[in-house]
Amino acid sequence: MKIINSSSMVGKKYSNFYILLVFIFVYLVLFEFIIPGNRFLPRPTILFDSFISLWSDYNLLKGLAVTAAAIYIGLIAGYLLIAITAEYLIRLLIEVPGLFNGLRIFKYFPAFIYAILFVFWFPDSVTGEIVFSLITSAFLTSLKINKELPAVKKEYLDAAISLGFDKKKIYKKVIWKQIEPEVFDFLSHVHYAVWGMILVFEFINRSAGLGSIYYRIYVYDDFGALFSLAVLISLLIFSGETVHKFIKKKMIHWES
Repeated sequence: MKIINSSSMVGKKYSNFYILLVFIFVYLVLFEFIIPGNRFLPRPTILFDSFISLWSDYNLLKGLAVTAAAIYIGLIAGYLLIAITAEYLIRLLIEVPGLFNGLRIFKYFPAFIYAILFVFWFPDSVTGEIVFSLITSAFLTSLKINKELPAVKKEYLDAAISLGFDKKKIYKKVIWKQIEPEVFDFLSHVHYAVWGMILVFEFINRSAGLGSIYYRIYVYDDFGALFSLAVLISLLIFSGETVHKFIKKKMIHWES
């Protein structure tokens, strides 16, 4: 088990908090009073007014509901799909080594290409966003499983074989249970990636969601709304990360 110095962790948290306060103070003073008229960062008062404008002029509530539903339904469904089929996926990855090697060429394609494809396949459809989110989540998680398989401890496999476990039980009860904490932890990266992909999808599709609001902000050249929405999205991503850490702490008990 890893021994963690709790006092150093608390000190680090306070340090990060103070850094954030300093950054906010510098931002308030610098851009509100010293250089208020600029195209680098908006004045804090404009930022606040723009946030109000997002609700009244850009229908933020609807956009937020669409984007959150697409991201989190797809993210949760994608992980559940992997967890339910983990036994078969692991078996496939082990018995067909190099399965993902043929897909390496696709990593050189820009991410927005896949978003454009789904816009063509599912125009003006929230269902398309959810499917896109699910596929992205499940695919990235599958890549993580493939990466973690070589790290499975041989002694666990030998012990399972000596106990008479068949392959099905070894894949499900030994291999999956050993790599699941790392896979679950990787969801924080998947979470961030899915947010980015869905925003690109909605920006291109321009039908609904926060991405479509970004498109309208761009068309209207609304500099303040651009940053206000970015701050809101950052808070949403941070909230999602916090929930992920809470679930991991409460439910993933076997991490060493």
